[in-house]
Amino acid sequence: MMAPAAERLARVLADTPIADPADTAVIRNIDAQYYRTADDIRTGLTKQLTQPIYWQKCAERLLADGVQTLYEIGPGRTLTGLIKRINRKINTITINSAQTINTLIGFV
Repeated sequence: MMAPAAERLARVLADTPIADPADTAVIRNIDAQYYRTADDIRTGLTKQLTQPIYWQKCAERLLADGVQTLYEIGPGRTLTGLIKRINRKINTITINSAQTINTLIGFV
């Protein structure tokens, strides 16, 4: 059912300037691997509309690769609750307001 949306997204992404990942690693939720190129990003974003996503495998990969703090951006704490089921010791920070952002970057 999502194939038409994936095709349209692919067309839009083809015309969207995307840089190769440099300083920030981003993990694909379709296979828990890291994006390496701009084309890889375009393909991954398109595939996630029609393929299963592996949130838990992504979280486990990040933890195995040494990530010590995870940030949940948006209302609620659903992802924080899920990550605590994987590893209760991981540090999580919920960002759900401008005030939280300002506090994190030292403006408050």
